[in-house]
Amino acid sequence: MTLWELMGISLQFFLDQVAGLLGAVMVLLAYFMMHAGILKNTTYFFILLNLCGGFLLFIASAVTGQLGLIFLEGTWTAISAYALVKRLRQDTVS
Repeated sequence: MTLWELMGISLQFFLDQVAGLLGAVMVLLAYFMMHAGILKNTTYFFILLNLCGGFLLFIASAVTGQLGLIFLEGTWTAISAYALVKRLRQDTVS
């Protein structure tokens, strides 16, 4: 018997929850590390944590149809993608 069967939930629900939790951990880790002075907001690691975390949260919210979160996480992901492109262009020019 699988973990999700023991919990009485579907595999899809289980995967959605894992994606949402992992995405939240990634975004919050980036935010904490930036404010703790461990990480600058222009590093690839910071940008990729936000991009991947935001995307996972976007997927999790899209599955449940939560429009406010879909908008928030879609925008978060788009801004992170913009930051990544901007950083890549800066590195190309340098």
